[in-house]
Amino acid sequence: MKIWSSKSADKKFSEKVRSVGVCQRPDCPYCHNVKGKKLEESRFVLQCSHFWGRNCSATRYEFDNADCFCSGTHFKWEGEKAGAYRNYMIKKLGKKRYDELERLHNTTISRRDSIIKLMKELE
Repeated sequence: MKIWSSKSADKKFSEKVRSVGVCQRPDCPYCHNVKGKKLEESRFVLQCSHFWGRNCSATRYEFDNADCFCSGTHFKWEGEKAGAYRNYMIKKLGKKRYDELERLHNTTISRRDSIIKLMKELE
């Protein structure tokens, strides 16, 4: 089996996260995502946001660590990882899973191993 490059894995992961087609922030003030309405003719494009940064291979391709946000929320919440974004993640995942993800973020896993795990998940 040929292992994907990081660039290829990043693209496939991001496409999967963004495939939900709507900003996941409830009542987003930027794209006006009210009750899951599709982003239509908005200046805010959908992006893949990682709560724990992409520099950590252990959580880089964890779907629980990523959300589909409009560019407005993504930009705003990058600076809110100790505030609003953290609160959103705890509400979304529950405290137990949030803590598990935090522990995973603090472990060392090779990029190769994390890509192989992603490849299996996307089969």
